[in-house]
Amino acid sequence: RVSSVKNRSEIAMVYSNIGGLCSGAGEYDRALGYYRQAMDQNLLSSAGDTFSMAAIYDGAGTCYERMGRYDEAVDCYRKALDSAVSVIEEDHPFVQGLRLKVRKAYDSALRAHQKQ
Repeated sequence: RVSSVKNRSEIAMVYSNIGGLCSGAGEYDRALGYYRQAMDQNLLSSAGDTFSMAAIYDGAGTCYERMGRYDEAVDCYRKALDSAVSVIEEDHPFVQGLRLKVRKAYDSALRAHQKQ
């Protein structure tokens, strides 16, 4: 039964981990489904682990980027960044990595739009 806060947080972590495995195997659509489930479980948890949400958005952003869906990647990376800076320092390596990912995906999105 998925009723307690702890259970929801743990289930969100499991879904996120499965999403990471699917992403690593190149199954991006499947991974995104698991990341969505992880987001849902995390949001339903009254604890609402903000750092976990940042990691989930980061994983989803990576999937979108690898699929060439750069606008969606930028959106996910920005959400990850917003979540991360609310709980860790601006100069933390995870935050710095997210900033680079936002810039890279944004640049890729611009190039893709220019080709159209």
